[in-house]
Amino acid sequence: MKIQLFASILMFSIFAQAQTSATGADSSSASSTNTSVMTKDDSEPSSKSTFGMSFYSLGGYDDTQFNNPDPSFAMYDAYVSFSWKMPNDIRLAFLPTFGYTTSGNDYQGRETTDKFYWRDFSVSVSQNNLFENSLPAAWSLKQKARVYLPTSDGSKEEGMIARLRYEIETRYNLDRYSSVRAYIKPSYYFQRTKSYLSGNSIRASKMIDTEHGVELNWSLNKYFSIKPGFEIAEKWANRSDANAAEMKFYRNGVLVNANGTHVTEISNRLGFEVRPNRSMNFTIGIQEKRDLIDPAVQPVTSYSLLTNITIL
Repeated sequence: MKIQLFASILMFSIFAQAQTSATGADSSSASSTNTSVMTKDDSEPSSKSTFGMSFYSLGGYDDTQFNNPDPSFAMYDAYVSFSWKMPNDIRLAFLPTFGYTTSGNDYQGRETTDKFYWRDFSVSVSQNNLFENSLPAAWSLKQKARVYLPTSDGSKEEGMIARLRYEIETRYNLDRYSSVRAYIKPSYYFQRTKSYLSGNSIRASKMIDTEHGVELNWSLNKYFSIKPGFEIAEKWANRSDANAAEMKFYRNGVLVNANGTHVTEISNRLGFEVRPNRSMNFTIGIQEKRDLIDPAVQPVTSYSLLTNITIL
């Protein structure tokens, strides 16, 4: 069963932590539409060098998959970041992004095979020390602008020209390892058309979405943390006057609003983070996502594994 992947990576992280202790050393439109896994913190690498390189991945399972004997693990968001440090602590990064699914049954019960696919390539510009001289020592503020290009099958089908995303995050450090962060991440989609044909269905192209939430990182020690949090996601799609009655809003490939173009979801999350050393961390998480507009949509519980590794 593919869930053994979780155990393997967790065992690796615990082994790496033990080794480190002994030596005394201290995110687009995808071709896969499952975006219900959680505990995302796709921060830029912590490298202080001019050139930085890091690896990030997020994947997991939906609870419905365990009704089948062989659930497929979906790594739906993964990239290698190549970044350059510029004046004023500004960092330019290029992020070739991809996904991967293992063989088995996906969240919709369909049989899948081992498959690699490209997601939307992006370029980001970030600044981690915004108003550094004005804020109290315990506070930090960072921002990032990110442009996505339509390199995934889903974005090409939809007719996306580009996606512009802005992120701003504030963090309050409770102590050396514990903190509270709040963030907002709005996106705007530049589309060729307001609607597009997918199979036999007319779908509304994406227009605006935003994610905003709060997360507590409560450190048990310098290696382990508990991370409760919540996120509210708002999604708006374009409406076409010519076929407004036929417009359909899909979430994770499932029709949720036959005539609407707005979805509001809330996600309640709990993660357990392992930090073997300063260059890597792993978070195993659980999330419940609910639709706040359509009560008929059943909540979805998901299990995820997030990996962050600073290579350079």
